[in-house]
Amino acid sequence: MVQRKELLASKKISDIDYSYEIQKKAAQQNQNVDTGKSALNITDKANNYVKAYAELYDEIVKGYENGTREIYVADENGPRKLTKDEELSNLDVAYKKTVDDFVTMETTNQHARGIIGEEMNKISKITTRSTLASAYIEEQKTGERTKSQKI
Repeated sequence: MVQRKELLASKKISDIDYSYEIQKKAAQQNQNVDTGKSALNITDKANNYVKAYAELYDEIVKGYENGTREIYVADENGPRKLTKDEELSNLDVAYKKTVDDFVTMETTNQHARGIIGEEMNKISKITTRSTLASAYIEEQKTGERTKSQKI
């Protein structure tokens, strides 16, 4: 455990949460996009996940090509250096999970929007009925006053 802490402190070993890295880069893309809209649509968000994945993929590949990327992980035999293929495989798994979570979230949001829309329609009908009922009651009162004034 002490050896792992020392390796982490010296940057010789790294725990990379690729899902977090994809989310972080996608969020940066979301902030950098100036669409003139108050919110990005689903396609914009999905495209930003693809861009985030591509950036991380390129970063990993170029780092190994240049010899500047060394990522170590601890396993049962102690720290070991990840290969490019292992790192890209980890990135792929994280991307698939991120996309699956995104699809689930958007499906849930669409369902919720549908329910909210239905409820808003019900409320508007109630409001319309209430307005009609108020107008009817007012007409009845006005009609009664008119009758009593004639008598």
